[in-house]
Amino acid sequence: MGANIAESEAAQSRSDFVHELSIASKEARKQFTSCSFWIKVN
Repeated sequence: MGANIAESEAAQSRSDFVHELSIASKEARKQFTSCSFWIKVN
């Protein structure tokens, strides 16, 4: 996720910036969902 945010900072255009941040957001949701699952299991 952090790498995607770093990529967004180096974006060539506003469109690239928004795209990279949207990928970071999706990754954050995936990680949160995975952590929530394991907390419920344990």
